[in-house]
Amino acid sequence: LEFKEPDEPSSIRWNDLNASKMTRFVQRVGTFALSCLIIVAGGYVVSIARTRSFFLSSIVIILINIIAPLLTKILTNLESHQSQTTFVASSYLKVTAIRWTNTAIVSLVIVPFTDILDKDKLIQSVFTLFTLELIMRPVLQMVDWMGHLKRHIIAPRQPDQRRMNLWFKPAPYSVGERYTDITKLLFFTFVYCTIFPLGFFFAAVCFFVYYWIDKFSILRTWRQGPKINADISLFSTYFLFLTLLGYAFIASFMYSSFPFDDACATDESIPDNYMNQTFSVKSGRWNGTEFSITSNDKVYKFCDQDLLRSGLPISSFTDHSKHEWMDDSQERLSNIFGWVFVGTTVLVTLSIFIRIFI
Repeated sequence: LEFKEPDEPSSIRWNDLNASKMTRFVQRVGTFALSCLIIVAGGYVVSIARTRSFFLSSIVIILINIIAPLLTKILTNLESHQSQTTFVASSYLKVTAIRWTNTAIVSLVIVPFTDILDKDKLIQSVFTLFTLELIMRPVLQMVDWMGHLKRHIIAPRQPDQRRMNLWFKPAPYSVGERYTDITKLLFFTFVYCTIFPLGFFFAAVCFFVYYWIDKFSILRTWRQGPKINADISLFSTYFLFLTLLGYAFIASFMYSSFPFDDACATDESIPDNYMNQTFSVKSGRWNGTEFSITSNDKVYKFCDQDLLRSGLPISSFTDHSKHEWMDDSQERLSNIFGWVFVGTTVLVTLSIFIRIFI
């Protein structure tokens, strides 16, 4: 005999109770596909903005994060849900996927590997995103531009008093969106903390601001939403586990890939025809820079340091000759981080398995 506590009457979606399991499955597959298209489109727009400037791409990422709940709400309304709890959970999953991808993953993918440590590119973009998260999100929430638009523009143009009053209702409190903001910022911090340790301090300040802004909004601005059970809180723990797993995964590769220049020193001597010659760079960020070669310089060769795409961070599992840019201390530290990632994967998998099946 299996039984569970029923949902609150206010959270029941009575019009969707007659939908069959097959209908709900087909609807969710369709909205999942549309969500993937939104993620791809958002990543493409961010990459186009990145070619213009890193600051513009940061603005685009913040705007996508702002409109993501609106888009996912439209998609989730196409689905049939028996309760508001599953509705919020479905919307939460879509918003999290969109925000995680466009905030953290897209930037890491589209930036060239050798530009990761460039302070004017990826690191500057990370700094800009943290700054905008700290300023733009609280300001927009306090201004409540959508509420002013409804009350002062749309409501006075309604044909009767009853419909005008409906536009004066404040926005409902969405616990799923609050969890999404937290996990998105935490995931973003964990992905880039290896090359931007200041992100932990930014995240702490952001969480402090989020707490007081949300507290004010709950008490003064938002209206109470439908009563839902604790499934959303339990569901969010899986994303917290994934942020921890992502931290261990990215940190292991980041430490292994230092110094991100794809260059390895050799014992070869400099050819005579290069000695005491002056050369000029014709392309790239060093375009126009002149340099000369002397007998004290070293000869370097290309070596692929991008282990994220070409290998494992645990050097014990791979050929040592492939990690020739590492010294003994870096290789030892890389092994430690790699095994920590393996251990974290095992612990996270067991934790999720126990929560689901036991």
